[in-house]
Amino acid sequence: MVSVSRMVRTSMIPARAATAVLTRNSRFGPSEEATVEAIFRSLSTLKGGPTKLGQVLATFEPAIPPHLVGPYRKALNDLTDSTAPVPLSDMSLSVSQLPASVQVSGPAFAAASIGQVHQGFFSTGSGDVPVAVKLQYPDMDKMLRSDAAQIRMLAYGLRKLTGVDFSELVSAHVEAMLDELDYELEAHTQQRFFDAYSSLPAAAVLVTVPQVRFSSQLSLVTDFHPGVALSRVEPGTPAADRLGTLLLTYTLANPALVGLVHGDPHPGNFLLGADSKLVALDYGAASPASGYTDVFARSALAIAGSDMTSAFHMWRDFGLVSSDTTLEAFVATVPTKPDPLGGSPYDTDGFRFSPEWLGAQASGFYSPSSAADVSVRFALPPDALLEHRALMGTIALLCKLRARVPFNTLLHAYPDPSAMFSVASNFLS
Repeated sequence: MVSVSRMVRTSMIPARAATAVLTRNSRFGPSEEATVEAIFRSLSTLKGGPTKLGQVLATFEPAIPPHLVGPYRKALNDLTDSTAPVPLSDMSLSVSQLPASVQVSGPAFAAASIGQVHQGFFSTGSGDVPVAVKLQYPDMDKMLRSDAAQIRMLAYGLRKLTGVDFSELVSAHVEAMLDELDYELEAHTQQRFFDAYSSLPAAAVLVTVPQVRFSSQLSLVTDFHPGVALSRVEPGTPAADRLGTLLLTYTLANPALVGLVHGDPHPGNFLLGADSKLVALDYGAASPASGYTDVFARSALAIAGSDMTSAFHMWRDFGLVSSDTTLEAFVATVPTKPDPLGGSPYDTDGFRFSPEWLGAQASGFYSPSSAADVSVRFALPPDALLEHRALMGTIALLCKLRARVPFNTLLHAYPDPSAMFSVASNFLS
């Protein structure tokens, strides 16, 4: 459990720095709650940018002190839930890029930060295939680039308030966000995932990646697969266990199977399909595998075996700790936090992740006084940003699902995708 605890706690570093900002007197307001409200009220004046940034921040929700969790969660929900669909009549430029073989039917059934999704039909010549038609909002390129400039200014403000330089990580986030404007790039990425999962029988029977039918700069058409969104799955149920197991296996397998990572672990992007398979959507935020998943898995097993020296060198060689960090400091920084509900991620018969477990891992990060020190000691290479997001976001989703998953067995099967999906299949049978 120590190794997973350490990885999770290190992933909380941005939130710890945020806590330092939120819990000290600042120009944003006379109280912590007012500070949170003011920050998110400012972000809400942006368009696509704040929703993407909010989804990243949501990963670190358990690291915020308990008395701030309420307003923090509400503020994030206000950002992610307030995106109203745009009338199809106002989406003329995106619609004009669709071929005659695609027919859009009805209003949008999903609206996100950069675009919205309609149901429709794609004519194959021998029949009509139900499809999801993703259309980009008008002038989103201009809006998002304006948002990007303001988000970069936010990094400057955080440095002034905390002493921590987030500029490289914020720049990596901004670049990833701007990549999402290119639906043709997203289509190419999604097709790579589709091809990889279609070619591996052990994965194809458990995971659905919708096939791409058409793409242009502002529109993307893929096969439509009905299912229940992760956010609507009852926590702690067999359905949650199944979805959590498939999601964790998918996240661990992607670097070796596809060579890419799905960097947007948002609840709306994962469904439990009508055929009980994981349906993985939205490939706009993807990046080449950086090696972070490999470090996560190998160091987790090393620390589980009390080999702290090997884990330390893995982290230092990858750049997760600064070169002047000593082994003693590495070992002492994050103490073991037992699961309040009992059990360990390394139990051979599976482990049930929970908000209580994640909160325990984050509890040592509530003190704002040493946030800058920890951020200097630990680091996150910018090219690992999306892979870090994928893994830590997946663990957060497992906790929200209260999913029981074969975490230990999957780590021992890593990095062989076929072996990992066989583990998932046997666990769920």
